[in-house]
Formats: sequence, C-alpha cells, structure tokens
Amino acid sequence: FKQKTAYEIGVRLVGSEMWIRDRLNDMSPEVVEKVIEAFLSARQSGASKLSAYMIARAVYRQYYPDDPINRPIIFAMVEAAEQRLKENTENNLKEEC
Repeated sequence: FKQKTAYEIGVRLVGSEMWIRDRLNDMSPEVVEKVIEAFLSARQSGASKLSAYMIARAVYRQYYPDDPINRPIIFAMVEAAEQRLKENTENNLKEEC
C-alpha cells in the first residue's frame, strides 16, 4: 500500500471535478434545467434536501435511464440549484427593503 501525497489527492479531486463539468457540458441544457427546476420546486414546496434530490434524480433518470454514475452529476446540479435558490432569496429580500 502506497500512501498518496496531498498533491496526488488534489490532482484526483480536480480530475473528478473536471469529469463532472465535462459530463454536464455534454448534457442537454434542457435536461439540466428540468432537473434543477424539479429540485428547486420541491425545496420551495417544503421538501427536505434529500427528498428534493430524489425527485431531481427521478427527472434525470427519465432522460438518462442507463447512466450508472449519476450521483455526482446530480449532486453538481443540486449544488447549482441550491446556489440559485440562495441568490434568489437574497435578491427578494433586497427588493423588499
């Protein structure tokens, strides 16, 4: 067993992030938007993050039923959706003031 250096671990993380980015870029923008909208809609309706993730995953599976590695892709979409929800909430609060 060879222990990895921090540099080797860091390179692997960057590589996996690049893989996720490339996969998202290869997807139909409409599908990405539908997955994000499903997640946001569920969260805004009061669903937990896990429940909203499962709803988003179901939408993703409608378009990519045979994708064996969908979890990191959906997590990336969900993180983008969470950021969008946060920004929308902050903007709405600023407009109310």
